[in-house]
Amino acid sequence: MIKKIDKDTFEIITETKETVSLSELEAELENLEKENKKIELLELQIAKLPENIRQYIQLPTYHDVEINQLKEKINILKQI
Repeated sequence: MIKKIDKDTFEIITETKETVSLSELEAELENLEKENKKIELLELQIAKLPENIRQYIQLPTYHDVEINQLKEKINILKQI
């Protein structure tokens, strides 16, 4: 169940109760998308390195699942 508290704040009740701010969710989504773009740019640079060096470089994983969950939650909240 989702209850609208005010224009920007919602209470999401599942097994636990969660109060979220739409603007904070949107800011978090924006930050994750920026991180992913930085990772993509790094991957392009790393791909140019010789294999014997590339094997020692570990990049952070993409946040696609988290981004999709945030987008879904934001869309639901905007419809309320």
